[in-house]
Amino acid sequence: MIKRYHTIICGSGPAGLAASCASIQAGRRTLLLEKNPEAGKKLLASGSGKCNFSNTLPEDIFMSSFGRNGRFMTDALRLFGREQLLEYLHRQKVGHTIVDDLYYFPASLKAADIRDAFLNPALAGGLIFKSGMAAKHLRISDNCIIGVELADGTLLECQKVILATGTNAMPQLGASSSGLALAQEAGHKITPLLPAMAPLFLAENWIKELSGISLPDAELSLSCGNTSQKSRGTLLFTHDGLSGMAALNLSDTAYRMWSNKPQKLKITLNFSAEKTQADYAQILENFAKETPDKLVKTSLSGLFPKALAAKICEISGVENRRNGDLKGSEKEFLCRNLCAFPLSIEKLSPPEKAMAMSGGVSLKEINPATMGSRLVKGLFFAGEITDLTGPCGGFNIQYALSSGYLAGTSPSPRCFR
Repeated sequence: MIKRYHTIICGSGPAGLAASCASIQAGRRTLLLEKNPEAGKKLLASGSGKCNFSNTLPEDIFMSSFGRNGRFMTDALRLFGREQLLEYLHRQKVGHTIVDDLYYFPASLKAADIRDAFLNPALAGGLIFKSGMAAKHLRISDNCIIGVELADGTLLECQKVILATGTNAMPQLGASSSGLALAQEAGHKITPLLPAMAPLFLAENWIKELSGISLPDAELSLSCGNTSQKSRGTLLFTHDGLSGMAALNLSDTAYRMWSNKPQKLKITLNFSAEKTQADYAQILENFAKETPDKLVKTSLSGLFPKALAAKICEISGVENRRNGDLKGSEKEFLCRNLCAFPLSIEKLSPPEKAMAMSGGVSLKEINPATMGSRLVKGLFFAGEITDLTGPCGGFNIQYALSSGYLAGTSPSPRCFR
């Protein structure tokens, strides 16, 4: 016997969970399919398990952070933006805390509270949740969704399918591009996937010597042709590159530029974002006056970790120079390196290192007022599967929840045969 539902949702990340909750609230018989053993596995790992789910930025700045297509989410935010989300969480008795006057986290600092705030009410309202189960094919007739076929060959009828499967970022957490394959099967164009919110893999071999060193407020700059971008925030040196917010928020642009013309892509690093070359020159001048006999690298270790200060001085050719002995040209070169240290990206980050991927279902083929397909009636999309990716800091989870809620709320045509 073929089972019949109004709505079938594929994927139980934040987009799928919000869609499930909205669909149940609309009184629709809803099935949530998740190929992993549990719901929201990737969500549970977000923010090191603490889940930064939104931020305090005004709506226009929030949308512009996603790039030129950010206004695509206008309708989703109008229906279920930050304030509606906070009100919803309050009704579910999930409090929040704001970190650095910008980032929203659950008060408990447990990502499970965000997942359960959507999953539990939906289950209580009649949601049917099946883990370890995934859609293999969409059933389409006369350009209209009529059901899905599961991996085991089971056929399910429905009026509406919401693809909220995300992309293949962090496959170790069960992510895959299976939903994109379903979208492509339905005729949708897929913008090629590239790492976003990913560490930067550098060509410099010596970077491994600094692995584990972090900076609280650094700035990375990228300029190539007509494109330039700066990214400021925490920075972490890894065995093969850079991570932390400054690197993660530059990765989308950097890797897209690199993929267009694979070669070493130049970036620069200011080790302390608030300082200019003139500021560093004044600091070195003060060192020369106050402690002329001290090694420059020793003095700089008061500003930066000791190993980093030593490496900067080594590469700048002043490893054994004393403050009072620095020549004018040496001082100028060191100052330039301190505020614009040259580095180069040599390869793409693998998906398992990326928190998200840019690319996905083309926004031109999705109606932003409903999140419905412009090609197939009854087919909807939500979250990371769409070609819209923001930086770190609660952007992507908020978009996933907002777009998922809109997709779950939107009506669908009656397409049963």
